[in-house]
Amino acid sequence: MRLAPILAKQLKRHLDVTKVSVLQAFKYGTWQIYYVEPQDWDAVYLFFSNDPEKIEYLNLWGGVARPEEEADVLSWTNKKVPGIPSTLAKCFAYHVTQESGKQPAGKRTRPIASVGLVL
Repeated sequence: MRLAPILAKQLKRHLDVTKVSVLQAFKYGTWQIYYVEPQDWDAVYLFFSNDPEKIEYLNLWGGVARPEEEADVLSWTNKKVPGIPSTLAKCFAYHVTQESGKQPAGKRTRPIASVGLVL
């Protein structure tokens, strides 16, 4: 499966995006969250309850959150992403509040998939 073109096609319907780099993936059972960087947009997390080839993303999250906002992010996730397993929701809330931004300054995450790249 060529993931980046599939996600770009879905985002194009809503954000007029033509190119996407996939930076991270979180999976739990059939559930998947992809951290993607659309061309000319800020990076966002896309939530799927199943294979992105079969369904559209359920919601997206963009922006930043402070460590003390972990409970708020968890609450948002449970409300805005119906049916998400609690384990994955907790992992996401922890990641965006406690782990994001801990990469050393000047370092950039290498995309795990990108339109036009063969990985």
